[in-house]
Amino acid sequence: MNPRVLTAVSALLTLTVPSQACGPFFPDTILDEPQAALAVPPVSYRHELARLAGRPLPVEVSYNSRPSEPESPFIRQIPLEEAELRALWEKDGIAPEVIQKRVGEYVTVRRVLLAPLMEYSTAMSFPTHGDRPPVLPVRPLGPEFPADVADYVEAARLHATGDTAAARTLWKSILDRPPAERRLRAAWAAWMLAKTSADQDECLSWYERIETEIDAGASDAIGLGAAAKSWRAGFSLQPGKMKDPVKMTHFLYEAFINGQEGAAIDLRQISSIVLGSDDETLRAAAGDPLVRRLINLELHISYDGWTGRTRAPASADDRGAPLLRWLAAVRSAAPSDLDDMSRVAWALYSAGSYEEARKVLAVCPREDALALWLQAKFDLRDGNLEQANKHLAASIRIHSKRAGWFPMNSSYSDGRWSTHSVMFDRLNQARLLADSGIISLALKDYLAALESLRKSGYEADAAYLAENVVDLDGLVRHVRRVAPRWTPLENAAWDEETATEKDTSFNGHSFRGYQIRIDNQLRHQLARRLARERRFKEAREFMRPDLVPDLDKYV
Repeated sequence: MNPRVLTAVSALLTLTVPSQACGPFFPDTILDEPQAALAVPPVSYRHELARLAGRPLPVEVSYNSRPSEPESPFIRQIPLEEAELRALWEKDGIAPEVIQKRVGEYVTVRRVLLAPLMEYSTAMSFPTHGDRPPVLPVRPLGPEFPADVADYVEAARLHATGDTAAARTLWKSILDRPPAERRLRAAWAAWMLAKTSADQDECLSWYERIETEIDAGASDAIGLGAAAKSWRAGFSLQPGKMKDPVKMTHFLYEAFINGQEGAAIDLRQISSIVLGSDDETLRAAAGDPLVRRLINLELHISYDGWTGRTRAPASADDRGAPLLRWLAAVRSAAPSDLDDMSRVAWALYSAGSYEEARKVLAVCPREDALALWLQAKFDLRDGNLEQANKHLAASIRIHSKRAGWFPMNSSYSDGRWSTHSVMFDRLNQARLLADSGIISLALKDYLAALESLRKSGYEADAAYLAENVVDLDGLVRHVRRVAPRWTPLENAAWDEETATEKDTSFNGHSFRGYQIRIDNQLRHQLARRLARERRFKEAREFMRPDLVPDLDKYV
């Protein structure tokens, strides 16, 4: 390895400590292995898929603010049903008070019918409950309701009491009506016929019927079309059932876009199936822009720095065979000006196929944040620290503008063990800043290193620099600029009601709180160091407010 690389990655271990301070020793935590700056960071599939699909990112769960009675997704669909009926009756000129009475009646009936499905264990099977039938009269909804809505509810009541045969007959009768007379509940009836079918082929035919009805104008207020596609694709994942993986991938992706979270798991599975398929299937997938992006993401995740698949440079006989087969398919079937290959370059780098990774990297767009980050690692391998620093700065600039930017080293968090967790995504961002910090150390830009390390959650490393390495007068000027005052934390707490009503998230609130905390922490570290140097007046300026009386007493 280039001697300059070894110098760079060992910078933290060889720093000269200019201070005479007697504070505690803070060992580095960045370098989990001697050459961590060259390693591959972990990646969250769920977050990257959401970014690709334009979906909201997963948010962190507040364990102190859980609702006492979590709502089932079935209960959450009722307002959508209610809104649809309101719009229908308002269009017909029904009086507001009459609409309100009908809506109240409808909501009551629906809640009774959906109550048994509150438990996740029954949510997907739609079982009968003959042993505890719903307390509802025969035909709970009267003639003032649309006929297909009233009949659907009656069929649901029959099914809940154990008379599924009668329920299926009624659902089929809805589908036999003219399109205008079944518009509101045609997709629903086909959905329940699929869910209550004992034959898999018949079940699939009803899922296909849902799509047919929606395409013909049937209402789909609660997203049954996307859910049906997800189930159809799920059936195709069974051994011997896969017919068109490219088409199935589109089904699953559309389901995910429309709120079917479970489709993310199926997308990973079908991507793996495609990667193990014959050359013809690989070329078909490579020629489809969406499928290509999803498989590139799967490869990026499969060879990330956390799954244990990162390997030493591959031998001539084993250079990441799935990667190279996929790369050959892309080169033969896809256009030459691709903008989504940086993930493959990362996977090749992780697999040890460095020359292939460089070739792929060379055709990536100049403003691709992932490509810039990987290029910095190659710069480091080549001993070009200045170029590595430049490329990392550009990557950080682009990454920090994306949704969900909250770099944090989560080595102390259980959350890091899940590849779909919020903490996993944050750790990826933290490693980007940590790489920048390591390069800054090698370039002896200690203040830049301090900022990168403290903002990425490597607090022990940042504390070591602040307490022992950075020039004291320079640190005073720096803290006055970046953390000019002590900020109380009481306004940084997350509030679940606020987060829900104002469409904000725990991520946003906790990020502000985190920034406040690390700024306060830096001020406190400077105060400690100034006090040790007996510069008490300046120390008082930065000391934690509740400790100022103790400092005054000591002085």
